[in-house]
Parts: sequence; structure tokens; C-alpha cells
Amino acid sequence: MGRTGRACGALGVTGYGASPDTARHPLRLPYNPADTSGRQPTGGTVSDATQPRPTTGDDTAAAPADNTEARRRHLCGEVEQILTEAHIGARRAQRRGKLWNATFLFLGFPAAVLAGISGAAGLASAGARVPAAVLALLSAGFSAGSSFLRADARQMANLRRRYAWQNLETRARLVLAHEAYEGVERLHAALVGLLEVRATIPSSALVLAELQPSPPQLAAPAAPPAVGP
Repeated sequence: MGRTGRACGALGVTGYGASPDTARHPLRLPYNPADTSGRQPTGGTVSDATQPRPTTGDDTAAAPADNTEARRRHLCGEVEQILTEAHIGARRAQRRGKLWNATFLFLGFPAAVLAGISGAAGLASAGARVPAAVLALLSAGFSAGSSFLRADARQMANLRRRYAWQNLETRARLVLAHEAYEGVERLHAALVGLLEVRATIPSSALVLAELQPSPPQLAAPAAPPAVGP
């Protein structure tokens, strides 16, 4: 009887002379999540991670909302890139316009002054013909350089490009301030409009070709009158 009680007490089964400490701690079975028999474990608690969480309407609506917000951020990023490009293009066109304006003044003003001085010196006395000829050659060189570089046309080309870039920059700022908060569809439509405006900005070569004066066209000679029989 004593051996049987000690053996049962070692297994945690009450009765047969089991010790009080063993009786207070019965045999605990491990919990098996795959067990669908409905039997609950005798010891320990089931963690929340193993329990299925019921799905609600908020969980199903969270995915489309996150997708819409991601699209809005991506479209706003594209608008910001256009804004940065327009800002850089406007500043670059402004600097180039100032450079060509200075070049035009540097070549045109000395050419006009030297031409006047050389003419006055040549008419003043016969001994000043050589210096007058030198001044005339310098004036002709400045005039030829100004005509070859077409500094005035290049200045106007960069001025037009500067205004076009500034227009695009202003439109992009307005899109970020208004259409970015009016929904994804309106933001997409505004971005398409910005890309269309960006495509209309001409390059410097095209503007120069438009500003180049067309060569004079000679009138076709009139046909001789027909001679009667």
C-alpha cells in the first residue's frame, strides 16, 4: 500500500496516500492547437497569437485606403520633380539671357564707337588715315563677331524659355496646393496637364530658328507677252 501510494503520488494522481504537495499540482497535459475535440488544457493559458482574430469592416477598408494614399504620394512626387525641373530651367535661362545680353553690349557698343571715331579721324587729316583704317578694321571685327554669335537672338530665346519655365513652375505649385487634396483622379489629371505644358517648352535651337530672318525671295520674272500670229 505504501509503495502504491508513493507511485501514484509521483505521477501526480490524488488518492492512495498521495502527498499534499502532489495533490495540489495535478498532471498537466500540453496544449495542442490542432486538437478540435474541444478539450481544454488543464494548466497554462492560450496566447492571443494562437487565437483567430475576427475580421471587421475596418480591416477590409484599410487596404484600399492605404493603396489610395500610396498613389497620392507617388503622384505628388512626380509633381515635385516637375516643379524642381522648372525652377532649375528658369534660373538657367535667366543666367544665359544675362550672359548673351552682356555679350551683345560688349560687341555692339565698341563697334559703333570705333566706326564713328575712324570716320572722324579719316576726315580730319590726311596723316590720320592709318589709325582710322585700324579703328575701322576693329569696328568691322566687332560687328562681324556680333553678327556671327547672334547674341541678341540668343538673349530673346532664353528670355522666352525663362517665361515658359516660370509658367510651368507656377502651375506645379498650384497643383500641390489645391489638386493634391482633391483626390487621386483630379491630381492625375493635373499631372497630365503639367506634362503637356512641359512638352510645349521649346529648346534654344528651335527659338533661334524661329527668330532667324528668312532670306529675301526674288520675284519670278513675268512671262513675256504672247506674240500674235
